[in-house]
Amino acid sequence: MPDPTPRPRSTSDPTPERTRFTLTELMERFPDNTFESLVEELQNEKFKVLYDLANTTGARIYLTGGIIRDALTGAEPKDFDFVITMPNAEDARLAREQFESHFGTKTTTKDAKGNEVDSINGEYGSLQLRGSNFGVYKFYPTGFEGEEAIDIAFPRTEQAVAGSTGGSRDFDTQADATIPIEDDLSRRDFTINALTLDVTGISGGNAPELIDLFGGLDDLENKVLDSIGDPEKRLNESIDRILRAVRFKNKMGFEMTPRLEEAVYKLGWGDGEYQPALMRRKHDGSLTIPKEKIAVEFLKGFYVNPSGVIEDLNRFGLLRHIFPDLVKKRTFKKGEVTKRYSRNEKVRSAAMSDDFTDENEAIRSQSLSHITAQLRLHKEAFGDEADIDEMIFILFHELGKCQELAIRREGKPDVYDPESYKLGKMQLEGLMSESALYSMESGHKLRVHPEVIADMFNRYPEAISLLSVDHQDKLGEALNNDPRLVSQIHRTFPGLSRDPLWRVLQSDMLTTKHADVARTQLARLGEQISQVEKLIEGAPMMRKELFDGGALVAIFHLPPGRVVGEIEQMVTENAYYKAIAAEGYQTDQEVKRELFAYIVNLPEVREIWGREYVNPETINLFRQEEDADDEVIRRDILHALENATAASYLGESLLQAAEFSTNVQTLHERQAARVGFVSRFSQALSQRPQEVLSWLEQEFNEDGKKNKRKLGALLFPEVAMLRGCEQDSTYHSEGDVWVHTRKLFESADELGIPLTNDLAVAILYHDIGKPQSQSIDADRIRFIGHEDAGVLLFTDIAERMGMREVEELDIDEVVRAIKHHGDFYKAYQNVDISLFQVRNLLPNGEDDLLYQLVRCDDKASVPLQQRDSNDMFNRIEEHINVIGVEGGRPEIFDSLLESDVVSEMFGAGKLSDKANVLYQVYTDLLRSGEISFDMPSEDALERLQRGFLMSERKWTSNYVRRVLAPGARFIEKGIMGKRIGEIQNQIIEAIMGGEIVTVEDFDSILSEL
Repeated sequence: MPDPTPRPRSTSDPTPERTRFTLTELMERFPDNTFESLVEELQNEKFKVLYDLANTTGARIYLTGGIIRDALTGAEPKDFDFVITMPNAEDARLAREQFESHFGTKTTTKDAKGNEVDSINGEYGSLQLRGSNFGVYKFYPTGFEGEEAIDIAFPRTEQAVAGSTGGSRDFDTQADATIPIEDDLSRRDFTINALTLDVTGISGGNAPELIDLFGGLDDLENKVLDSIGDPEKRLNESIDRILRAVRFKNKMGFEMTPRLEEAVYKLGWGDGEYQPALMRRKHDGSLTIPKEKIAVEFLKGFYVNPSGVIEDLNRFGLLRHIFPDLVKKRTFKKGEVTKRYSRNEKVRSAAMSDDFTDENEAIRSQSLSHITAQLRLHKEAFGDEADIDEMIFILFHELGKCQELAIRREGKPDVYDPESYKLGKMQLEGLMSESALYSMESGHKLRVHPEVIADMFNRYPEAISLLSVDHQDKLGEALNNDPRLVSQIHRTFPGLSRDPLWRVLQSDMLTTKHADVARTQLARLGEQISQVEKLIEGAPMMRKELFDGGALVAIFHLPPGRVVGEIEQMVTENAYYKAIAAEGYQTDQEVKRELFAYIVNLPEVREIWGREYVNPETINLFRQEEDADDEVIRRDILHALENATAASYLGESLLQAAEFSTNVQTLHERQAARVGFVSRFSQALSQRPQEVLSWLEQEFNEDGKKNKRKLGALLFPEVAMLRGCEQDSTYHSEGDVWVHTRKLFESADELGIPLTNDLAVAILYHDIGKPQSQSIDADRIRFIGHEDAGVLLFTDIAERMGMREVEELDIDEVVRAIKHHGDFYKAYQNVDISLFQVRNLLPNGEDDLLYQLVRCDDKASVPLQQRDSNDMFNRIEEHINVIGVEGGRPEIFDSLLESDVVSEMFGAGKLSDKANVLYQVYTDLLRSGEISFDMPSEDALERLQRGFLMSERKWTSNYVRRVLAPGARFIEKGIMGKRIGEIQNQIIEAIMGGEIVTVEDFDSILSEL
């Protein structure tokens, strides 16, 4: 152990001439103080409970802790810690009872871990006891919810237990409100931490006084850190105080007194009397100072003054025990090296080499010197902008340097193989766990993130390579023309000018022997980073939002692994940066189209798709009789997958993308590709439905392999959702929507209905809207509006898959069938379906796609109570037979409906139920021969009008009232009373007898009366 430098030592504490000071004196002595803010805050209503306690019991209220020290040095007040003494109480028990009763009534509850917690609640708020021996309370005042709790404690005495090794809990501690405050202050560690403010009378207008028993004010003024009492004894009482001494020294910018420094030095290194402080162990073998406690103390000091803390820890012999890797290279076993990383023989030998060499010790010493210099510059340059992760990285980033990885250059300083960062990362993994550096709670600013630091290790070699003179000409416009360099810069510094690694690189290079050269290199790289930053800022979407490894796996259907990383890098360098830098670039959708075209045309992607999703069974499934070349089928399947990917990634079909992107193959090629697969699928579904359905069903299921995607689920995601979509058993006891859909194909065969391409597609998609329209009521499962939802979904699917370009499919008819297949079900509820409805819904009669779908749907729906749908279909067939008299010329009735005569009869607007009657009359007249297709339209209209008015008296009455308007004419003629009704009835009877009475006829009748 190195010999400590001799220092003068004081064996006793100085006795201060005065122990109480007024605020006025303190404010004059420490002009940068914040006592004014502190006193103002102490008058806050939340502290009223304490002042009321003093007024009613004679208690004394003291503000203690670091808040006093901070107020003297100019920090804003926070963390209010109070010590309460009750000198008027007879003993400790009565003092505690009196104190607690002042706050309210005690209750006992359990916290989240099941521990019992005493809580005292009253008008002031809630008081919770934390540690009965310590007499510590947390107070949550009423009206200040969400704020930090106020710490309240009783004075306490501490006596080291027999055999103590200096653990922070190796004390016999007793809290007693009757103990004088002086006794409580005398147990503390350092003089500057033993200052207290007597605030008892502040509510009555009395100014608080500061109590200083040990010269803490002098030490604070002189920037000196000293212990209370003999430093060796005080530090040995709780050995973690040596870490606190280092922390306070560097946080406050103080110097230790010679006696305190010598005690820390002696305890840190150890001697014949003491074992090194951080190696002490309790009787049970555990460390006297737990690793977690060491880590917390280290981080608190390191964050404020990193270089000073490292230098002091090293000087006092503490660093070798906290982070031994910083002073001695870790040696790995063969299995550890093989298990972790390297196939590089140089790294393997370096990791496994014996470290006990003078050269490696020298390298460690030189590295530590550089690290402390870098930490000093880094903190000075970046201040609070530098987070704890980047400073920890600086501390450990040279761990991998060793003689085995040194590159010797004659006449020049040694450099180290970039693989040294891999070795350093290996050491870091063990070091993080062994030192418990992650001990701070999540969200704390001092929380260390090993994964972030490991990522910086991965990126650092490339960051250094960017300083190479090879990049010196990559400036100005040239940078835009070099997407690989843009990619390298952005990959290395994702945060660009705000990236922590960029800050680290600067402080690292500027503390080397070649800082002058480094300044030029850093300036050039900084300019390049700024150019990339401007380039990226001009893009509406960042690279991660456009694509990353996750998107390549999830959207482009690539299996996770090394290949995805390689593809991501290729896309970044060859497509992304080129696209956002392109002249005329405007929108993120344009960039996405370019990226999409690049990705799906990569041979690596096509090869993976072909291997993962196209197998011989699938090829055979979609083989047509005329097919001879499997590659044609494979191409069609891959283009279908490409089309589905376009919908997922771009939100548009491949056809739409091809119209706008120069990189996507020609529109004609894409159109042909879309037609190829849809044609194959529809024909296979109609010719071999059970094979296709079984294939789909297998594709929807997982095969047990993690993250394995299936072709059917990718191409038909909406169909996959039918599986597991439950239906109400009252109407569909056959099973879920998918089972029901499968049964429709069986029903077509049982009913002898030819399974055309249109019908096969209509059956597959007829209930596609059910999953998104499902609602579960108390009494049943409903699918309200599923037909309309299905039309919207199917229309999108048809557009995405290019169904309209397939000659074998009539998509408009399929859409009509999906939309109206539920219109017939009212007939199940004994609501007769009219002739006119059948005529509109089934223009092609029994050959109509909708009728075929409804027949199959009816047969596949198996209710718990058997329903008889024969009457409904018999009635529909009767209507179809009646409609047949139109002889394939429905346009004649349609033209009659649009005629002026019909408009005059019924008025403007919808004909509604009158059209049903009119059509019934029309078909009756056709069957009786009174109307023929070669008859002049005027004659046909007259006969249709007569037949309609004769069909029912109410139509004739309406006609008389609305068209002939007899009311006004009767008044003109002076016809009144009963006579009016008689004349109207005569006219009605005449019309129902087959006469047509026009307005002119009616005027003539009235003139004769």
